[in-house]
Amino acid sequence: MTSAAIPAQIACVSGASSGLGAIFAQRLGERGFNLVLTGRDRNRLDEVRSRVIASARGCAVTLVTADLATGDGVLTLLRQLDGRPIDLLVNNAGFGTYRPFDRSDTAREMDLIGVDVAALVRLTRAVLPGMVERGRGGVLNVASTIAFQPAPYQATYGAAKAFVLSFSQALWQETRHRGVTVTALCPGPTKYRFRGCP
Repeated sequence: MTSAAIPAQIACVSGASSGLGAIFAQRLGERGFNLVLTGRDRNRLDEVRSRVIASARGCAVTLVTADLATGDGVLTLLRQLDGRPIDLLVNNAGFGTYRPFDRSDTAREMDLIGVDVAALVRLTRAVLPGMVERGRGGVLNVASTIAFQPAPYQATYGAAKAFVLSFSQALWQETRHRGVTVTALCPGPTKYRFRGCP
């Protein structure tokens, strides 16, 4: 008598084309997850996929090129996720700006909110009900140490990361007895450049 093979778990990582997102992708692949990776730069995503497959043979990697600052970009990713039982969502996509708020570019600040806040909420809302229904799963939201204090010259970014921290803490409380974990990761400065930084 043979037992049915247990299908690999699926992790979705946003902002996977570089930095922490690329590291998450590689480590999750090595742990046996199949991956859905999204980012704006297809060439960099291809490079990440090659590294993941080289170190985690048998890992299936789906790439979704999308700009999560836009509604269309979020919908592109959501269409790829539709019907897939996502076991782990890593909301890593984000960028910051640095200048006095009164001299900031309005469109850029709104794009920041789109990626760092709105996309994170929409993606979490899309996958969390399935996790709760299955009684297992995890959401990892990348916040920042900047979430803990006011951030002059990075006012919108700091406020966005404070939102991510508060949102994550609330969802942790809502789901902690339902088999789902929600975690806020709050790294300090890293050596990786991200969009918006000089």
